[in-house]
Amino acid sequence: MAGCLNSELFCSLISPHSPDVFFAEIFEQRPMYFKGNLPSAQRSHLLSWEYLDEVLLRCLSLGCPESSELVIYKNLAPCEDYTSPAEAYLQGASLIINNVDQLWRPVHTFCRALKFPSVYANCYVTPQFSQTAPPHADDRDVLVLQLEGEKHWSIYSSPVYLPYPSEQVGKDHLEVPCEVLDSQNTRMLQTLRAGDVLYVPRGFVHEAKTSSLSSLHLTVAIPTFDWSKSKVMIDALQDHIDGPAEVEREPILQRIGQPDLEMHSIF
Repeated sequence: MAGCLNSELFCSLISPHSPDVFFAEIFEQRPMYFKGNLPSAQRSHLLSWEYLDEVLLRCLSLGCPESSELVIYKNLAPCEDYTSPAEAYLQGASLIINNVDQLWRPVHTFCRALKFPSVYANCYVTPQFSQTAPPHADDRDVLVLQLEGEKHWSIYSSPVYLPYPSEQVGKDHLEVPCEVLDSQNTRMLQTLRAGDVLYVPRGFVHEAKTSSLSSLHLTVAIPTFDWSKSKVMIDALQDHIDGPAEVEREPILQRIGQPDLEMHSIF
């Protein structure tokens, strides 16, 4: 995390807290709201309603990066019933542009300026009186940047401490325990308006709704699961056994019994 300690951008987003205080007392411990820490000029340069059409066109083009995709949600679930994003949005569906930082340079530059080991950004477009996704937890920490409109957030406790991908409640048929959604377990109720920033720790169950105003926000994901010891060891072991991705790998059935298939220390 040493890089982000020296990031002027990151410091401005979490003000009045210093990075030292943020990582010692807040990070992966509790949600935190930062009022108005994203100025108007910065928001309009980053992404706005004005540029959304261009971003959507890039996402749907043939040259779109594989990691970027448009996902449409209706009634709290993915939906493929629409012929275009405009039709979906006008009929009350929400739009999610995953890895928008790979499509839109201002967002890419913003993410780089945070100086984390790695970050990426998703864009959420939610019409009036809607909720995109059901209550759920993520395997990553996130900074929510409210760019346009407003959104009402409910953040609950964490039923699984620092969950791995297979432990994200509210996803892949893994239900959120009923007691987590009890009002006694609500950690924060907060309305985000344009310019506000919200930190949601890894594993904390959350949901967000709009009311009379539509919402455009960015979720900047800090993929802390990718930095866990087990993930680093698994990736290192895979590279050691299979070789780098750019090298043609021999099918496993052709290698059975060969000496080079034996396990060797990766340390």
